[in-house]
Amino acid sequence: MPRPQLTLQQIQALKRYSVLLTRDVTESVTVYVLANSKEDALDAALEEARECCLEWKVDDNTPPDPYIGDCLEENVKEITGKGPTDE
Repeated sequence: MPRPQLTLQQIQALKRYSVLLTRDVTESVTVYVLANSKEDALDAALEEARECCLEWKVDDNTPPDPYIGDCLEENVKEITGKGPTDE
């Protein structure tokens, strides 16, 4: 839905907010490790995933719609100070 056109006065009266959005998406990466067992390989791969900058790939072709988490108070915060429309 398109946002309505606002006058300069209406824009200047608006407050600024930061909004934390979440998406449920499945990503995967293949990690190659040396190990003595499958369990050790899993541990090594998880450790590497936590410590390294891996190139994760989205597994599906349709990204899900973003949504806000459970708590509006924690995920939407008013930002004080000058905004991009202030001079």
